[in-house]
Amino acid sequence: KSYQEYPSTWTQIVSETSSLKDFKEQTRTRFSESDNLLEVGEHGEYKDSSLQDEKVKYAPKKYGRMFGVSWEALINDDMAEIKKQPQRFGRSAARTIDYDIWTHIRSNPVIYDGTALFTAGHGNASAAGSMNAVLSEATLATAFNSMIQQTDLKGYPIRIVPKFLVVSPQQEIKVWKMMNTVNQAIPTSGVATDLLSGQTITNQPTAKNFFQGKLTPIFVPWLDADEWYLVADPGQWDTIEVGFLNGKKEPDMFTQDGNLGTAFERDEIRYKVRIVWGKGLLDFRTWYCGMA
Repeated sequence: KSYQEYPSTWTQIVSETSSLKDFKEQTRTRFSESDNLLEVGEHGEYKDSSLQDEKVKYAPKKYGRMFGVSWEALINDDMAEIKKQPQRFGRSAARTIDYDIWTHIRSNPVIYDGTALFTAGHGNASAAGSMNAVLSEATLATAFNSMIQQTDLKGYPIRIVPKFLVVSPQQEIKVWKMMNTVNQAIPTSGVATDLLSGQTITNQPTAKNFFQGKLTPIFVPWLDADEWYLVADPGQWDTIEVGFLNGKKEPDMFTQDGNLGTAFERDEIRYKVRIVWGKGLLDFRTWYCGMA
């Protein structure tokens, strides 16, 4: 229950949660879009088409910790705080997964194509890959335009529209203001430049906030103060896969007591928690890093 109730943020951006039968390396194959259709005349021949593919690989790992307590400490535990260690371990397991997934993304790892996740070549990092653009309506517009211009393996436009704006909790007030208020005021001259189109705006008291209602904020506690990302809709596009051994998403909890092992020798109870899982980034096109 403690594991399930932990406010994990990774669950919103994962496109696939799979069941793994062993510790072996997992391989996922991603295909390009199909070729455009060609006109076929009367009695004409249909032309063949082909697909290109990419292979994503990852392997699950085992995570765990142990906690031991003496018989005397349990006797003196008037408030039953020590006996709550299984609940603490449950929260710890959930927190570990959340932290590990975001730490992996933030590290800008080398992915399936042999290059870093966020690069200028991938078109998913601000300022030609420098990843140092402070969040604003202007930098958000740049990120939005970069994502919708992504193409597949064959160069076909796929128009990936971002769904999530991932930021640190320190930026929560700023983000809600950006998402729900007018951000660009027309100066006294009555002329301004629209941040998305670059066109001149005249004869309006204010400029419309394009992003209102278009992005869902996710506030991730593991991010630095000014860090931010855009992520596509995982229900529509491949983002990241998280796999659990035998499909078991909750951790296993073990208690050693009675006349077993060290409990027999030392009058103590030991708790152990274990969970086996892995992760694989499926497509760089569904991610954008503004500042890291």
